[in-house]
Amino acid sequence: MIELVDERGYGAVTVHELAERAGVSTRSFYQCFKGKQDCLLDTYEEITRATARAFLVAREGEPDGRRSLELGFGALARELARDPAAARLALVEVYGAGLATLERRSRVLAKFEAMLGRCLATPAGEAEVPPLLVKGITAGLLRVMRARVVSGRERELPTLSAELVGWALCFRGAAAASLSRAAGDVPPLPVANEIGLDAGVDGEPRSIERGLLLSAAASLAAREGYWHLSGSRICAAAGLSPRIFARHFDSIEACFLATLELLTENLIADAEGQGAHTSSWPRGVHRAVTTLCQHCAADPALARLAFVEIIAPGAVGVRCRVSLIGAIAERFRASAPSSLRPAPLVAEASIGAIWGVMHHQVASGRTEQLPAIAPALSFLALAPVLGPDLAARAIAAESACSRSEGLAASIRSALC
Repeated sequence: MIELVDERGYGAVTVHELAERAGVSTRSFYQCFKGKQDCLLDTYEEITRATARAFLVAREGEPDGRRSLELGFGALARELARDPAAARLALVEVYGAGLATLERRSRVLAKFEAMLGRCLATPAGEAEVPPLLVKGITAGLLRVMRARVVSGRERELPTLSAELVGWALCFRGAAAASLSRAAGDVPPLPVANEIGLDAGVDGEPRSIERGLLLSAAASLAAREGYWHLSGSRICAAAGLSPRIFARHFDSIEACFLATLELLTENLIADAEGQGAHTSSWPRGVHRAVTTLCQHCAADPALARLAFVEIIAPGAVGVRCRVSLIGAIAERFRASAPSSLRPAPLVAEASIGAIWGVMHHQVASGRTEQLPAIAPALSFLALAPVLGPDLAARAIAAESACSRSEGLAASIRSALC
Protein backbone atom coordinates (compact mmCIF):
# COMPACT_ATOMS: atom_id res chain seq x y z
CA MET A 1 0.00 0.00 0.00
CA ILE A 2 2.74 2.48 0.96
CA GLU A 3 4.67 1.93 -2.28
CA LEU A 4 1.66 2.15 -4.61
CA VAL A 5 0.16 5.19 -2.90
CA ASP A 6 3.54 6.92 -3.12
CA GLU A 7 3.80 6.12 -6.81
CA ARG A 8 0.27 6.90 -7.95
CA GLY A 9 -1.80 8.39 -5.15
CA TYR A 10 -4.49 6.55 -3.21
CA GLY A 11 -7.29 7.32 -5.65
CA ALA A 12 -5.57 5.57 -8.55
CA VAL A 13 -4.66 2.40 -6.66
CA THR A 14 -6.80 -0.73 -7.23
CA VAL A 15 -7.28 -3.84 -5.14
CA HIS A 16 -5.86 -5.93 -7.98
CA GLU A 17 -2.65 -3.85 -7.94
CA LEU A 18 -2.37 -4.14 -4.16
CA ALA A 19 -2.72 -7.91 -4.29
CA GLU A 20 -0.27 -8.22 -7.17
CA ARG A 21 2.35 -6.02 -5.45
CA ALA A 22 1.97 -8.06 -2.23
CA GLY A 23 2.24 -11.34 -4.12
CA VAL A 24 -1.15 -12.66 -3.02
CA SER A 25 -4.44 -13.36 -4.76
CA THR A 26 -7.31 -10.91 -4.78
CA ARG A 27 -9.28 -13.47 -2.78
CA SER A 28 -6.58 -13.50 -0.11
CA PHE A 29 -6.68 -9.71 -0.01
CA TYR A 30 -10.40 -9.71 0.74
CA GLN A 31 -9.87 -12.28 3.46
CA CYS A 32 -7.72 -9.69 5.22
CA PHE A 33 -9.46 -6.43 4.29
CA LYS A 34 -12.96 -5.28 3.35
CA GLY A 35 -11.50 -3.17 0.56
CA LYS A 36 -8.70 -0.76 -0.27
CA GLN A 37 -10.03 1.84 2.18
CA ASP A 38 -9.77 -0.67 5.01
CA CYS A 39 -6.24 -1.53 3.91
CA LEU A 40 -5.28 2.16 3.81
CA LEU A 41 -6.59 2.86 7.29
CA ASP A 42 -4.90 -0.22 8.77
CA THR A 43 -1.63 0.85 7.15
CA TYR A 44 -2.12 4.33 8.60
CA GLU A 45 -2.52 2.90 12.10
CA GLU A 46 0.59 0.73 11.72
CA ILE A 47 2.66 3.75 10.65
CA THR A 48 1.42 5.82 13.59
CA ARG A 49 2.16 2.99 16.02
CA ALA A 50 5.73 2.82 14.73
CA THR A 51 6.26 6.56 15.14
CA ALA A 52 4.76 6.50 18.64
CA ARG A 53 7.14 3.69 19.61
CA ALA A 54 10.08 5.70 18.29
CA PHE A 55 8.95 8.70 20.36
CA LEU A 56 8.61 6.68 23.58
CA VAL A 57 11.81 4.66 23.24
CA ALA A 58 13.94 7.75 22.54
CA ARG A 59 12.88 9.55 25.72
CA GLU A 60 12.90 6.53 28.00
CA GLY A 61 14.97 7.06 31.13
CA GLU A 62 15.68 10.76 30.53
CA PRO A 63 14.84 12.64 33.77
CA ASP A 64 14.96 16.18 32.36
CA GLY A 65 11.55 17.13 30.96
CA ARG A 66 12.73 19.42 28.21
CA ARG A 67 15.50 17.11 27.09
CA SER A 68 13.07 14.18 27.18
CA LEU A 69 10.71 15.98 24.82
CA GLU A 70 13.55 16.97 22.50
CA LEU A 71 14.67 13.35 22.29
CA GLY A 72 11.13 12.19 21.60
CA PHE A 73 10.39 14.81 18.96
CA GLY A 74 13.77 14.24 17.37
CA ALA A 75 13.11 10.50 17.05
CA LEU A 76 9.65 11.10 15.62
CA ALA A 77 11.04 13.59 13.10
CA ARG A 78 13.80 11.20 12.05
CA GLU A 79 11.23 8.44 11.57
CA LEU A 80 9.24 10.65 9.18
CA ALA A 81 12.37 11.78 7.34
CA ARG A 82 13.63 8.19 7.06
CA ASP A 83 10.53 6.99 5.19
CA PRO A 84 8.92 9.88 3.29
CA ALA A 85 6.48 7.56 1.52
CA ALA A 86 5.05 6.32 4.82
CA ALA A 87 4.95 9.90 6.12
CA ARG A 88 2.96 11.04 3.08
CA LEU A 89 0.48 8.22 3.49
CA ALA A 90 -0.08 8.96 7.18
CA LEU A 91 -0.20 12.75 6.93
CA VAL A 92 -1.66 13.39 3.47
CA GLU A 93 -2.86 10.45 1.40
CA VAL A 94 -4.91 8.89 4.20
CA TYR A 95 -7.49 11.60 3.59
CA GLY A 96 -8.20 9.93 0.26
CA ALA A 97 -10.48 7.67 2.30
CA GLY A 98 -12.72 10.72 2.69
CA LEU A 99 -14.56 11.60 5.86
CA ALA A 100 -14.30 7.95 6.99
CA THR A 101 -10.75 8.91 7.94
CA LEU A 102 -11.95 11.21 10.70
CA GLU A 103 -13.13 8.53 13.12
CA ARG A 104 -9.98 6.43 12.81
CA ARG A 105 -7.79 9.54 12.95
CA SER A 106 -9.53 10.82 16.08
CA ARG A 107 -8.74 7.57 17.91
CA VAL A 108 -5.08 7.75 16.90
CA LEU A 109 -4.84 11.41 17.90
CA ALA A 110 -6.45 10.73 21.28
CA LYS A 111 -3.67 8.27 22.08
CA PHE A 112 -0.96 10.67 20.97
CA GLU A 113 -2.53 13.51 22.94
CA ALA A 114 -2.57 11.35 26.09
CA MET A 115 1.08 10.51 25.54
CA LEU A 116 2.01 14.15 24.91
CA GLY A 117 0.00 15.30 27.93
CA ARG A 118 2.06 13.01 30.17
CA CYS A 119 5.26 14.37 28.62
CA LEU A 120 4.17 17.96 29.31
CA ALA A 121 3.23 17.24 32.92
CA THR A 122 4.97 19.60 35.33
CA PRO A 123 6.48 18.72 38.72
CA ALA A 124 4.04 17.81 41.47
CA GLY A 125 2.01 20.72 42.73
CA GLU A 126 1.99 22.73 39.49
CA ALA A 127 -0.96 23.06 37.15
CA GLU A 128 -1.15 20.57 34.29
CA VAL A 129 -1.61 21.63 30.69
CA PRO A 130 -5.39 21.60 30.04
CA PRO A 131 -6.55 18.89 27.59
CA LEU A 132 -7.78 21.47 25.10
CA LEU A 133 -4.31 23.00 24.91
CA VAL A 134 -2.73 19.56 24.58
CA LYS A 135 -5.04 19.00 21.62
CA GLY A 136 -3.88 22.29 20.16
CA ILE A 137 -0.19 21.51 20.72
CA THR A 138 -0.68 18.17 18.97
CA ALA A 139 -2.41 19.88 16.05
CA GLY A 140 0.36 22.48 15.79
CA LEU A 141 3.06 19.81 15.70
CA LEU A 142 1.15 17.87 13.04
CA ARG A 143 0.73 21.02 11.00
CA VAL A 144 4.50 21.58 10.90
CA MET A 145 5.13 17.95 9.97
CA ARG A 146 2.41 17.83 7.32
CA ALA A 147 3.57 21.06 5.67
CA ARG A 148 7.12 19.70 5.35
CA VAL A 149 5.86 16.39 3.95
CA VAL A 150 3.58 18.09 1.41
CA SER A 151 6.45 20.23 0.14
CA GLY A 152 8.98 17.37 0.11
CA ARG A 153 11.04 18.87 2.96
CA GLU A 154 10.83 15.98 5.42
CA ARG A 155 14.57 16.12 6.03
CA GLU A 156 14.16 19.51 7.73
CA LEU A 157 12.06 18.04 10.55
CA PRO A 158 14.90 16.75 12.79
CA THR A 159 16.47 20.22 12.81
CA LEU A 160 13.23 21.78 14.12
CA SER A 161 12.90 19.64 17.26
CA ALA A 162 14.41 22.10 19.75
CA GLU A 163 12.32 25.05 18.51
CA LEU A 164 9.13 22.96 18.51
CA VAL A 165 9.80 21.80 22.07
CA GLY A 166 10.30 25.42 23.15
CA TRP A 167 6.98 26.31 21.52
CA ALA A 168 5.16 23.41 23.21
CA LEU A 169 6.55 24.23 26.65
CA CYS A 170 5.16 27.79 26.48
CA PHE A 171 1.77 26.39 27.44
CA ARG A 172 2.76 24.90 30.79
CA GLY A 173 1.99 26.61 34.08
CA ALA A 174 -0.83 28.14 36.10
CA ALA A 175 -1.67 30.83 33.52
CA ALA A 176 -3.29 28.29 31.22
CA ALA A 177 -5.67 27.18 33.97
CA SER A 178 -6.91 30.76 34.36
CA LEU A 179 -8.30 30.76 30.84
CA SER A 180 -11.51 29.06 31.91
CA ARG A 181 -12.19 32.04 34.17
CA ALA A 182 -11.39 34.46 31.32
CA ALA A 183 -14.00 32.81 29.09
CA GLY A 184 -16.99 33.66 31.25
CA ASP A 185 -20.11 34.46 29.30
CA VAL A 186 -19.05 35.45 25.82
CA PRO A 187 -21.56 37.99 24.52
CA PRO A 188 -21.98 38.68 20.84
CA LEU A 189 -19.69 41.43 19.62
CA PRO A 190 -21.19 44.20 17.51
CA VAL A 191 -20.27 42.43 14.28
CA ALA A 192 -22.28 43.85 11.43
CA ASN A 193 -20.91 41.75 8.60
CA GLU A 194 -22.59 38.51 7.66
CA ILE A 195 -20.01 36.25 6.09
CA GLY A 196 -20.80 35.32 2.53
CA LEU A 197 -18.93 34.76 -0.70
CA ASP A 198 -18.40 38.22 -2.04
CA ALA A 199 -15.97 37.47 -4.83
CA GLY A 200 -15.23 41.08 -5.56
CA VAL A 201 -17.52 41.09 -8.59
CA ASP A 202 -16.51 43.91 -10.87
CA GLY A 203 -19.56 44.02 -13.14
CA GLU A 204 -18.01 41.93 -15.92
CA PRO A 205 -20.23 39.01 -16.99
CA ARG A 206 -17.52 36.41 -16.33
CA SER A 207 -16.89 37.80 -12.84
CA ILE A 208 -20.62 37.78 -12.10
CA GLU A 209 -20.93 34.20 -13.33
CA ARG A 210 -17.98 33.03 -11.25
CA GLY A 211 -19.36 34.69 -8.13
CA LEU A 212 -22.74 33.03 -8.63
CA LEU A 213 -21.12 29.63 -9.14
CA LEU A 214 -19.01 29.96 -6.00
CA SER A 215 -22.01 30.99 -3.90
CA ALA A 216 -24.05 28.10 -5.24
CA ALA A 217 -21.26 25.62 -4.62
CA ALA A 218 -20.85 26.87 -1.05
CA SER A 219 -24.56 26.58 -0.35
CA LEU A 220 -24.85 23.08 -1.77
CA ALA A 221 -21.68 21.78 -0.11
CA ALA A 222 -22.66 23.25 3.25
CA ARG A 223 -26.07 21.55 3.11
CA GLU A 224 -25.18 18.23 1.51
CA GLY A 225 -21.39 17.82 1.45
CA TYR A 226 -18.72 17.78 -1.23
CA TRP A 227 -19.63 14.41 -2.71
CA HIS A 228 -23.10 15.62 -3.73
CA LEU A 229 -21.74 18.43 -5.88
CA SER A 230 -22.00 18.33 -9.67
CA GLY A 231 -21.60 20.94 -12.36
CA SER A 232 -25.25 20.73 -13.37
CA ARG A 233 -26.49 21.09 -9.79
CA ILE A 234 -24.21 24.06 -9.12
CA CYS A 235 -25.38 25.77 -12.30
CA ALA A 236 -29.02 25.08 -11.50
CA ALA A 237 -28.61 26.57 -8.02
CA ALA A 238 -26.82 29.57 -9.55
CA GLY A 239 -29.51 30.03 -12.20
CA LEU A 240 -26.99 29.54 -15.00
CA SER A 241 -26.78 27.29 -18.05
CA PRO A 242 -24.79 24.05 -17.41
CA ARG A 243 -22.28 24.95 -20.11
CA ILE A 244 -21.25 28.02 -18.08
CA PHE A 245 -19.49 25.85 -15.50
CA ALA A 246 -16.78 24.68 -17.91
CA ARG A 247 -15.89 28.28 -18.76
CA HIS A 248 -14.69 28.84 -15.21
CA PHE A 249 -13.59 25.52 -13.74
CA ASP A 250 -11.89 22.37 -15.01
CA SER A 251 -13.52 20.19 -12.38
CA ILE A 252 -15.85 20.08 -9.38
CA GLU A 253 -12.75 19.82 -7.23
CA ALA A 254 -11.35 23.09 -8.60
CA CYS A 255 -14.65 24.89 -8.02
CA PHE A 256 -14.94 23.54 -4.49
CA LEU A 257 -11.40 24.52 -3.51
CA ALA A 258 -11.87 28.01 -4.98
CA THR A 259 -15.03 28.30 -2.90
CA LEU A 260 -13.17 27.32 0.27
CA GLU A 261 -10.32 29.73 -0.42
CA LEU A 262 -12.74 32.64 -0.86
CA LEU A 263 -14.80 31.64 2.16
CA THR A 264 -11.71 31.43 4.37
CA GLU A 265 -10.44 34.76 3.07
CA ASN A 266 -13.73 36.45 3.94
CA LEU A 267 -13.84 34.89 7.42
CA ILE A 268 -10.27 35.90 8.24
CA ALA A 269 -10.61 39.39 6.74
CA ASP A 270 -13.67 40.14 8.86
CA ALA A 271 -11.99 38.77 12.00
CA GLU A 272 -8.92 40.92 11.31
CA GLY A 273 -11.15 43.95 10.85
CA GLN A 274 -12.73 43.42 14.25
CA GLY A 275 -9.31 42.87 15.82
CA ALA A 276 -8.11 46.23 14.53
CA HIS A 277 -10.61 48.02 16.81
CA THR A 278 -8.71 47.39 20.04
CA SER A 279 -6.08 49.19 22.09
CA SER A 280 -3.23 46.71 21.55
CA TRP A 281 -2.09 43.92 19.24
CA PRO A 282 -2.54 41.10 21.81
CA ARG A 283 -6.06 42.22 22.58
CA GLY A 284 -6.72 42.54 18.87
CA VAL A 285 -5.65 38.94 18.35
CA HIS A 286 -8.14 37.78 20.97
CA ARG A 287 -10.89 39.95 19.46
CA ALA A 288 -10.18 38.47 16.03
CA VAL A 289 -10.20 34.88 17.32
CA THR A 290 -13.44 35.50 19.21
CA THR A 291 -15.05 37.00 16.12
CA LEU A 292 -14.05 33.97 14.04
CA CYS A 293 -15.49 31.63 16.67
CA GLN A 294 -18.74 33.59 16.82
CA HIS A 295 -19.18 33.53 13.06
CA CYS A 296 -18.70 29.76 13.03
CA ALA A 297 -21.06 29.22 15.97
CA ALA A 298 -23.72 31.32 14.25
CA ASP A 299 -23.48 29.25 11.05
CA PRO A 300 -22.50 25.63 11.79
CA ALA A 301 -22.98 24.61 8.14
CA LEU A 302 -20.48 27.24 7.04
CA ALA A 303 -18.07 26.11 9.76
CA ARG A 304 -18.33 22.49 8.66
CA LEU A 305 -17.62 23.53 5.09
CA ALA A 306 -14.49 25.45 6.10
CA PHE A 307 -13.05 23.04 8.65
CA VAL A 308 -14.31 19.55 7.77
CA GLU A 309 -15.45 19.31 4.15
CA ILE A 310 -12.14 20.77 3.01
CA ILE A 311 -10.55 17.33 3.36
CA ALA A 312 -13.32 15.56 1.40
CA PRO A 313 -11.40 15.76 -1.92
CA GLY A 314 -8.55 13.82 -0.28
CA ALA A 315 -4.90 14.72 -0.71
CA VAL A 316 -5.62 17.79 -2.84
CA GLY A 317 -7.90 19.11 -0.09
CA VAL A 318 -5.16 18.53 2.48
CA ARG A 319 -2.72 20.49 0.33
CA CYS A 320 -5.26 23.31 0.06
CA ARG A 321 -5.62 23.32 3.85
CA VAL A 322 -1.84 23.40 4.28
CA SER A 323 -1.66 26.39 1.96
CA LEU A 324 -4.50 28.25 3.72
CA ILE A 325 -3.00 27.76 7.19
CA GLY A 326 0.37 28.90 5.90
CA ALA A 327 -1.18 32.08 4.47
CA ILE A 328 -3.00 32.81 7.75
CA ALA A 329 0.23 32.28 9.69
CA GLU A 330 1.96 34.84 7.49
CA ARG A 331 -0.85 37.33 8.07
CA PHE A 332 -0.62 36.71 11.81
CA ARG A 333 3.10 37.49 11.75
CA ALA A 334 2.65 40.55 9.56
CA SER A 335 -0.02 41.97 11.89
CA ALA A 336 2.33 41.98 14.89
CA PRO A 337 4.51 44.96 15.78
CA SER A 338 8.16 44.22 15.06
CA SER A 339 8.98 43.87 18.76
CA LEU A 340 6.42 41.08 19.14
CA ARG A 341 6.62 39.40 15.75
CA PRO A 342 6.83 35.61 16.24
CA ALA A 343 9.32 33.44 14.40
CA PRO A 344 7.89 31.79 11.27
CA LEU A 345 7.85 28.31 12.83
CA VAL A 346 6.12 29.60 15.97
CA ALA A 347 3.43 31.37 13.95
CA GLU A 348 2.93 28.29 11.79
CA ALA A 349 2.58 25.96 14.78
CA SER A 350 0.26 28.31 16.66
CA ILE A 351 -2.12 28.87 13.75
CA GLY A 352 -2.06 25.15 13.04
CA ALA A 353 -2.95 24.56 16.68
CA ILE A 354 -5.93 26.93 16.54
CA TRP A 355 -7.16 25.44 13.26
CA GLY A 356 -6.81 21.91 14.64
CA VAL A 357 -8.86 22.61 17.78
CA MET A 358 -11.56 24.37 15.76
CA HIS A 359 -11.64 21.43 13.35
CA HIS A 360 -12.12 19.07 16.28
CA GLN A 361 -14.96 21.12 17.75
CA VAL A 362 -16.78 21.35 14.42
CA ALA A 363 -16.21 17.71 13.44
CA SER A 364 -17.49 16.50 16.84
CA GLY A 365 -20.68 18.58 16.63
CA ARG A 366 -19.66 21.21 19.19
CA THR A 367 -19.48 24.24 16.93
CA GLU A 368 -21.73 26.25 19.23
CA GLN A 369 -19.10 25.97 21.99
CA LEU A 370 -16.41 27.74 19.98
CA PRO A 371 -16.96 31.23 21.51
CA ALA A 372 -16.52 29.75 24.99
CA ILE A 373 -13.09 28.33 24.13
CA ALA A 374 -11.90 31.45 22.30
CA PRO A 375 -9.61 32.39 25.26
CA ALA A 376 -7.81 29.04 24.98
CA LEU A 377 -7.43 29.49 21.22
CA SER A 378 -6.03 32.99 21.68
CA PHE A 379 -3.62 31.63 24.29
CA LEU A 380 -2.26 29.23 21.67
CA ALA A 381 -1.37 32.27 19.56
CA LEU A 382 -0.16 34.64 22.26
CA ALA A 383 1.64 32.55 24.91
CA PRO A 384 4.67 31.79 22.69
CA VAL A 385 4.98 35.53 21.90
CA LEU A 386 4.23 37.22 25.23
CA GLY A 387 4.82 34.41 27.70
CA PRO A 388 1.93 32.63 29.39
CA ASP A 389 1.27 35.16 32.17
CA LEU A 390 1.11 38.26 29.96
CA ALA A 391 -0.92 36.37 27.36
CA ALA A 392 -3.51 35.33 29.96
CA ARG A 393 -3.75 38.91 31.24
CA ALA A 394 -4.27 40.35 27.75
CA ILE A 395 -6.97 37.79 27.03
CA ALA A 396 -8.72 38.46 30.34
CA ALA A 397 -8.63 42.23 29.73
CA GLU A 398 -10.09 41.93 26.24
CA SER A 399 -12.74 39.45 27.43
CA ALA A 400 -13.82 41.94 30.13
CA CYS A 401 -13.92 44.75 27.57
CA SER A 402 -16.02 42.63 25.21
CA ARG A 403 -18.48 41.81 27.97
CA SER A 404 -18.83 45.53 28.72
CA GLU A 405 -19.40 46.30 25.05
CA GLY A 406 -21.94 43.51 24.79
CA LEU A 407 -23.81 44.79 27.84
CA ALA A 408 -23.80 48.35 26.50
CA ALA A 409 -25.11 47.13 23.13
CA SER A 410 -27.90 45.20 24.87
CA ILE A 411 -28.91 48.29 26.85
CA ARG A 412 -28.94 50.46 23.72
CA SER A 413 -31.05 47.88 21.95
CA ALA A 414 -33.54 47.72 24.83
CA LEU A 415 -33.86 51.51 24.88
CA CYS A 416 -34.48 51.83 21.14
